[in-house]
Amino acid sequence: SILKAVLLAGIILLIITIRNILVLGELLTIVIYPSFSAIRLINIGEIFTRLEIIVNITLLAIGFIKFNIFYYSTVVGTAQLLKMRTYLPLVLPVGAMIVSISLLQYDTYMSEIFDTFYSFPLYSLVFELFLPLLTLLIIMIKRPEPAIKNSETVQRGDTNA
Repeated sequence: SILKAVLLAGIILLIITIRNILVLGELLTIVIYPSFSAIRLINIGEIFTRLEIIVNITLLAIGFIKFNIFYYSTVVGTAQLLKMRTYLPLVLPVGAMIVSISLLQYDTYMSEIFDTFYSFPLYSLVFELFLPLLTLLIIMIKRPEPAIKNSETVQRGDTNA
């Protein structure tokens, strides 16, 4: 089930990576989207050409799904933190903040690439490593110990234990 899905996804990613390495070679290190560049080179008998639209549609659909999952999670999580009965009053304000921050965050694509390589690894550690570990630690500390029943007490029907 889940293990099979993870294994299948890993095999698919391995095949895609090998394809990109074999098709692009040294260019792999300088292209931004290797799969897009590799698919763009496909030309089978002048029939199968311009197949990069498939990669574009796939990337767009995956990005849309990912954005909506994060957006929904943010709105619902914020509503739970604020102990609100419904998350609906937060949908528009959070959406407006996302749009305004996305427009103001980077001037160029190169500044985004620079930030991804130099700044992001530093502050992502907080959200990807420290907060999950802190959450796990808090859960482990607050988890009550399971009640251990004495087998002799249960067998005798003794209620004074």
